[in-house]
Amino acid sequence: MRCYVVKGLFHLPREEKGKYTKNQSSPISLEGYGTDKFVSKDRTIDRSDRLFLLLFPKDQWNLQMWPEKPHSLRETFNEYGFKTSLVVELLLKAMAKILDLEENYFVNHFEDQTTAHVLFNYYPPCSNPNLVYGLKPHTNGSMVTIVLPDREVEGLQVFKDQKWIKIPVKPHALVVNIGDQMKICILFSV
Repeated sequence: MRCYVVKGLFHLPREEKGKYTKNQSSPISLEGYGTDKFVSKDRTIDRSDRLFLLLFPKDQWNLQMWPEKPHSLRETFNEYGFKTSLVVELLLKAMAKILDLEENYFVNHFEDQTTAHVLFNYYPPCSNPNLVYGLKPHTNGSMVTIVLPDREVEGLQVFKDQKWIKIPVKPHALVVNIGDQMKICILFSV
């Protein structure tokens, strides 16, 4: 993924980004540009700009939410969606093999209901970073989540043994999170 393309989006004037603001009156649609701020007691837990789009299935694209600038953004997202779907298929087949299931077990199981979304978070500079934690605690309700970390920004952490552990950024590496749907599917398939 060409991260500079996404960075270009977040550095556009507010008016330009505002053209793609998610529909606040529709609780169902999360697509579009938005800003999140989640405050708890004295601390801001999440303070970010974000862009959330449906990548698959293509016949459900809501192109009015897809930014036109930077000019290569749509092409980049399309390419990213295609390549990411190939990675996910390889992962699903590998997981099935490891569990002694037929290779296409998970691919076939999810085939008719597969959706893919892309979420980009941008954390603008903060005058008091000690009061901002980053993403609010969450799980991934998806089957598989592919994270493409920005090489210039460290920040991904996992909570293990009652402490936060920083995940080092490796160039050209993807982070794969097995989501809640896949955990349930594995539980009932073995």
